[in-house]
Amino acid sequence: NIGIFKLEEWPDSYVFGSIVGIAEGQKRISPIDWLLTTGAGFGFSRYGTYYHREHNIGQGAYSSGFDGMLIGEYASLNPSPTKSLEQLLYLRNHGVSALHVMWWPKHLDKGFNRAQETALKEMVGKHDVPRPGYAGGVGEVRPYRGTAGEFDIASLGTGPSNTGLIKSLKKDGSFEGTVYTVPFHAQVAIDVLKNKESFTIRQKPMLLATIPDVRPGCVVEVHFALGNIRPGTELQIDFACNGIVLADKAVKLSNLLSGQQVRVVYKLPLLLENVVLSISSSTSEALVESLSVYRHQDQVVNLAKEIMQGTRHQGGVTFDWLPPQAR
Repeated sequence: NIGIFKLEEWPDSYVFGSIVGIAEGQKRISPIDWLLTTGAGFGFSRYGTYYHREHNIGQGAYSSGFDGMLIGEYASLNPSPTKSLEQLLYLRNHGVSALHVMWWPKHLDKGFNRAQETALKEMVGKHDVPRPGYAGGVGEVRPYRGTAGEFDIASLGTGPSNTGLIKSLKKDGSFEGTVYTVPFHAQVAIDVLKNKESFTIRQKPMLLATIPDVRPGCVVEVHFALGNIRPGTELQIDFACNGIVLADKAVKLSNLLSGQQVRVVYKLPLLLENVVLSISSSTSEALVESLSVYRHQDQVVNLAKEIMQGTRHQGGVTFDWLPPQAR
């Protein structure tokens, strides 16, 4: 499902090029930050001529992997047909799929309407060609036979200009409708926070990893294998932010067995600083082997952190599906 949101509360760093107003202090998560991170479709209002700016809403959203934006209220407010056209083409090539063009009142019009009308006619007459999108090449096709019916599931979009999507198809190749998802808009960067061959967990908490500058779209994975442990041994992973342990974020691991593989995943949707993970044993010591801690971070624009350029996911996606008995 694709949600469409219309944003009226603009971060002023996009509107005025300053840090006064609602972005003052850079402490606030703006609607733009939230929507780009969640991967939802969105629309917005935008007036003026801004395509020549290094950072603008088209550049920010498109670099973050978006190709289906809507401008619900739009006017270039420029008397130059050339500049009006250049902005239209810029937006078209930077993820904007629809415009609701506004006609400027006569007492405020300074040639804006004529320039915009001329630009629109030229764009439709000379530049009406298909835009690149999510799809472009078939990655893989897998059959589904189950309670939802019979259809094929295909991953579409394989080249560097395609982010990729997964959809269900009928026998004739037409869209079936049960499956449709775009797993990644932006690139997901993976960093290794810690690797350690083995260590012993005791009752006193031990540092697992330090995670600096957490922002929305962050996932942290902790992997390790248990060595020989005594029956009834319990482990606990604590989560602290700025030196304060958040008790409700603690993960307790019980019913553990020697040789067991453990995977703990944290999804972090907020702006956080100085996050620390530590681990302890409630009773006896426990040997841990092959510890790895990874951070996954989507590379979208984040105005609160002054990250003004995203990175698109490229090359499509791969997938698999698990039959009910294997889940």
